[in-house]
Formats: sequence, structure tokens, C-alpha cells
Amino acid sequence: MLKASALDAIGGPIRWRTHHADCDPETDNNPYRIPVSKLHTHAQLLNWTAHLMGKTWLADTNWCEFINTHSTQQPQDPEAD
Repeated sequence: MLKASALDAIGGPIRWRTHHADCDPETDNNPYRIPVSKLHTHAQLLNWTAHLMGKTWLADTNWCEFINTHSTQQPQDPEAD
């Protein structure tokens, strides 16, 4: 589960973080969530970026940093577990 939490805005931009849904420390905080399964390819990441660009709050997040970090990593094979 990939999410942005408004609580992270204290002292800086709202940070995107990844959590397994069962390990999410903020289940009642209503953060914006994107299933990681929707971000496995560069095309999916680009599609979500285009979607998020329509949100007025995107500039207050670290989405650019997040995609720069994660778009250069090798994708993990979901069948490898």
C-alpha cells in the first residue's frame, strides 16, 4: 500500500510511504492510498503521476522524490515470494 499522510506535513512535505495493508499504522487517519500493484510498471507510474497532477495538494508532497527513487529500481517479481 502506497500512501500519503497529512501527519507527515509537520516539518516538511507530505511524504509518500509504503506499507503492507495489515501493517499500516494509520488505518483510521484516512490518508490517500494507491495499491502498489497499480505501480509495477513505468507506464503505471506515469499514469498515476498524470492522475495525481490533477490534485491540488500534489505540490505539497514528495511525489517527485518518490518517483525518482522508485523508477530507477528494478521491479520485483510478484511471483518471487
